[in-house]
Amino acid sequence: MWNKSRAGMGLCSSGVTGVIQTPSVITPANGVSGLLITVALLLTASAFVAFGVSYVSTDFEVRTATGGGGVLTYASIAVLGLTVLVPALTLALNTTYFIRVRHRGSSGYISAWSADSSFTTSLI
Repeated sequence: MWNKSRAGMGLCSSGVTGVIQTPSVITPANGVSGLLITVALLLTASAFVAFGVSYVSTDFEVRTATGGGGVLTYASIAVLGLTVLVPALTLALNTTYFIRVRHRGSSGYISAWSADSSFTTSLI
């Protein structure tokens, strides 16, 4: 079981303070509305920062409520970069979604989940 992070730094499963900074969502911009569901959304995490720890992957979640609540609409793990496309028609019309991301590093290090970033799909 992973321990919660402190001050934006990850902890490994043994509880030793890690070196992975908490990422953030860059695109789509927080609070944007009117996004089309027929166009795949590009989610981007901030640059991975580590000192002596190798990047392993980035976890992405798109949910219908903040803080990891609500319905998990889409989840992905990106292993070769910091972007992932939400497939077209995955999202519902006129719905607000919340995105969060976290990094995984070597030796069991994992960052805290990012702050939620929200977006709303269009009516049509």
